[in-house]
Amino acid sequence: MDEIVAGGAGVYLIKVSEASKSKIKSKKLNKGIKVVPNKQGIQERKRFLLEGCIFDGFTRKPIAGSNIKFSVYSNDEKNRILLEQHRNVTSDTEGYYRINDISAKMPGKSKVSLRYNLTAEGYAENNYGIDYTENDTHVVNDFGLLPADGTALLSGWVRNIVDKAPMNDIEIEADLGEVIQDLWWDDNWWHSNEKIKVQTDKQGEYSLQANAKYYNIANRKYRNRIEPKKEEYEVAGLGIPEDGPKEESKGVFNFVYPRQNFHLFDVNAKATINGQLKDKEGRNVKDTPIKVTLVYLHQGDISEIETTTDANGNFSCEVPIKYLYVFKYWVTISTQIGEKIIKRHYERVLQPGQRERNIEDSLIHGITLHLTFSVD
Repeated sequence: MDEIVAGGAGVYLIKVSEASKSKIKSKKLNKGIKVVPNKQGIQERKRFLLEGCIFDGFTRKPIAGSNIKFSVYSNDEKNRILLEQHRNVTSDTEGYYRINDISAKMPGKSKVSLRYNLTAEGYAENNYGIDYTENDTHVVNDFGLLPADGTALLSGWVRNIVDKAPMNDIEIEADLGEVIQDLWWDDNWWHSNEKIKVQTDKQGEYSLQANAKYYNIANRKYRNRIEPKKEEYEVAGLGIPEDGPKEESKGVFNFVYPRQNFHLFDVNAKATINGQLKDKEGRNVKDTPIKVTLVYLHQGDISEIETTTDANGNFSCEVPIKYLYVFKYWVTISTQIGEKIIKRHYERVLQPGQRERNIEDSLIHGITLHLTFSVD
């Protein structure tokens, strides 16, 4: 009788007898093969600990008795293999859940994927997927859920980006709607159901109430778009979430941003760039051309400012403050030393509330560029 013996990495080797060889050559089916697994050649599944807390996305209070149902998959670039399906656990009185023995890996695979289904009485159902690497052995995932019905409160602040001072009497418009299609660049991707307008108070705070479904960021159908509006002012990027998902705390998945905060900037305000060139002996580099290019990510070069260093190696120019504070805007400073053109890029050199920053950059041949970015 022939035998199949498991080899390394789960590979099975077939030992074929001389009698079977003749059958194979004559195309006769051999039904007498016996499988003998070699346990040393089969890798054991890696296991890991999974735990976390289920909480109210607005109040941050734990939710007792919530049901966590999930499936576990092992992934590589081409395959997705189901390891465990529909395991269930219920959160305790403090919203805590824990499972000690989760399949994390199959032989030859490098990733594990968890697919959560989260339900709790009075809260909207959520489905969520999270990927891990084979090195993860202890995973903590906390989930914030939204009320299924009724209204929910959304609040935040609006501040000036230069000094972080609260801005009162700013109109806040909340556009509550549905996503028609995922093509956000298409004018027809969004359907507005309702608009709510409120004003910020003396502390720059605002608050509004609307149906909770519009705050669920895990639900791809409903969305809210919050926008502060003030003449001759613009928003510095997207809203700044509080108590929501944060990069530094990957394991917290709150399906709502209870607060959205905004920095505004005056579109007419100017910042000053003062620079100086010095050689390796500390002497001023005079009569050297300097080009300051203003760049926007989606449009490329917007404009150029050309100047020359004076007898003391100094140069100066003014730029709109958004090129120093706002993401996707930046300045490029270039100069020619000998036959070589040297460029340096500066993006978001000033943080909210910061009025001045000094930077020193080494160029070539021992020449140093000293820069001061400032806002009056």
